Formats: sequence, structure tokens, C-alpha cells
Amino acid sequence: APRRYSVRGVVAGGLGAIAVSLAVLIWLHGDMPYPILGAVLLVVGTGAGFSFTVTADVILSSVPKEQAGAASAVSETAYELGAALGIALLGSIVTGVYRGFGVPDGVPGSAVADAHESLGGAVESAATLPPEKGAALLASAQDAFTEGLRFAAAAGAAVLFATAVAAWFLLRGQRLEDAPADH
Repeated sequence: APRRYSVRGVVAGGLGAIAVSLAVLIWLHGDMPYPILGAVLLVVGTGAGFSFTVTADVILSSVPKEQAGAASAVSETAYELGAALGIALLGSIVTGVYRGFGVPDGVPGSAVADAHESLGGAVESAATLPPEKGAALLASAQDAFTEGLRFAAAAGAAVLFATAVAAWFLLRGQRLEDAPADH
């Protein structure tokens, strides 16, 4: 007999797994071990794979075969638009937090402007300063960048948690069927 999976369980579970993983990043700090980051990214990828694959399957199975190409195009466009908007929103959060970092006393205005533009600019500016001032500027920039990532992770976790809850309630009764094992 075919195995049956709940669409809402897989989609809500996948989105919830991504939300929990992003919530872990709220405690991100500069010396967080790479295995923890790798585990977080593994869960994000797995959750995204499950939820996005199942939603695409539901979309394609809900239209007549002759409209499958159009449904697939709409599904892919919605996915790409959502990804682009998410990156823009979360990137804006990181940038907004980063650009507000405090600069140590005695750093020239041109170095401050370059450092506030990007983390790469901060690295370049720090290299032109005396070692103590350069190290202080770079440490401040790195802390601000990490803080921005933490805020973005919190925002992403909140949105994905809300989406997982919405998926749980909106996808009641939907089931996915596997092909029988003997075919």
C-alpha cells in the first residue's frame, strides 16, 4: 500500500525547522564554532528542501496536465520573488545595523566613511591606520556586522515561524502519496 504523508506536516515542519535554525543564530558571536554554523545551515537546507519540494508538488498536482507548465512557471516566479524580497529585507536589516557602529576616537573621517560602507571597507580602512586604532575600528565593525546578522536572523525566524503556523492551519486535509514500493 502507498505511504501517505501530511502536506501540512511536511511544509509546516520544514518551515518550522528553518525558523528554529535561524533562531539559534540569535546567539551568534564572532567565535561561534563552525560545526554549529554548519549544523544550522544543514537544517535550513533540509527544511527548505522538504517544504519547497512539497509545495511545488501540491501546486503541480492541483492543475490539469495541460496547465502544468504555466503552474510551474508561476510557482518558480513566486519562489524567486520571495527569495529576492527576503534577501533585500534581511540585507537591509544587516546593513542598517552595521552602518550605525561606533568608531573609536581619532579615526579620520574618510576612514570612517569607508568603514561604514562595508565590512571590506572597514578592513581596508583599518589597514591604513596605526595598529591600535585599526584593530579597534575593525573589531567595532565586525561586532556591528555580527549584530546585524543576529537581528536579521531574528526577523527571519519570526516570519518563518508565522508562516509555519499559517501553513499548519491552511493545509488541513492535504496529503502527499508516495508511489507503491512494488512498482
